[in-house]
Amino acid sequence: MRARIMTRTMGALALAGLFIATVAGEARAGCNDLGIVGGTVTIDAGSFNPLLGSDLNSANRTIFISNSGPGSCNVSALIREAPAVANPVKEMKKGADTLSYRALSASPLSFTVPGNGQASVTVFVRIEAALNPFLPAGLYEDAGINEVYIYEGNTASDAAVRAQAPFVATATVAAACDLPPPDVATLDFSSAISNGLANTGAVLSSGFSGVRCTSPASITLTADALRRSPSGAPVAGFDNFINFRAEASFDGANVVLETEGDSGDETATSAGQSSAATSGGSVVVDVNLMAGNPILAGAYSGVLTVAVDPGP
Repeated sequence: MRARIMTRTMGALALAGLFIATVAGEARAGCNDLGIVGGTVTIDAGSFNPLLGSDLNSANRTIFISNSGPGSCNVSALIREAPAVANPVKEMKKGADTLSYRALSASPLSFTVPGNGQASVTVFVRIEAALNPFLPAGLYEDAGINEVYIYEGNTASDAAVRAQAPFVATATVAAACDLPPPDVATLDFSSAISNGLANTGAVLSSGFSGVRCTSPASITLTADALRRSPSGAPVAGFDNFINFRAEASFDGANVVLETEGDSGDETATSAGQSSAATSGGSVVVDVNLMAGNPILAGAYSGVLTVAVDPGP
C-alpha cells in the first residue's frame, strides 16, 4: 500500500524594501509648526504563512507631514520606540506569542516640508520568514509601543523631534498545515494473505514526522479497497478486491476508515481536532486487512491518502 501526502497551505507575498534610517539633511529655521496629518499611522500587513518560508511585505503607506508656518524645514523620519532608541526589529504580539517585523521605507527619508504646505514619506512593513519560522495562527498587533518621529535635520534625538504620532502594525498568521512525506511509503501485505484469506490481525504501520500546523487541525483519510490488476472477470464466491481498515491519530485527533468493496473511494474525517498549534508533531497510521470471501490470485494495490487540515 502506498501513502500519498496531501497538504493544504496559504500563500504569501514577497516584495523589496529598504531599512528606515536617518539621512543627513540641512536644518532650517521655522520647524516648529509641523504635524503628522491624520494622527495615528496604521499598517495591516495582511496574511502571513510561516510554513511557506517566504517574506511578506505590506502595501505602502504614505505619511503626510504638514507645515503651518511660513518657513520651509528639512526633516528626516523614523519609526521607533523612543526618539533616540533604535529598534530595527520590532514586535507584534498575540498574548505570549511574538511576531517580529521591520518598518521600512519606500521613499527618501530626508526631505523638505515647504512653508504652509505638505511633504510625505512612504513606508511599509516586512515580515521576514527567517525571523518567524513558526507561529500560532491569529491576529498579531503592535500598538502603543512605536511612534513615527519627524526630526529637524538628521539628528535622532529628543530635542530634534518636531512632530510625532502613534504607529500601529497588525498582521494575521494564517491557519495552515505542512505534512512531510511518510516515514514508510509502501505497506506490503503479501505475507498477511494465506490460501486466499486475509489475516485481519496483521497490522502494518506508517507515520509522518515533523508535522507543523499553526492551529488545531483535523485529520482525514481517503481510500478505495485494494484492487486486482488486471481485474479480470468476476468469479462467484471469490473477491477481486481486498477491503482494509486504517486508523490514524494526530495529537488527540483520531479517525478510522473502512473500505467497502465496490463502493469506490471512502473518506473519513476526525470528529475532533488536535489540541493546539504544533511544530514537529507526528501522525501515526495503522492498517490491517478486513475479512471477506476468498481472494482471487493476483497483484492488488491501492492508495491511502492522509490529509491534515487546519481549523478555523
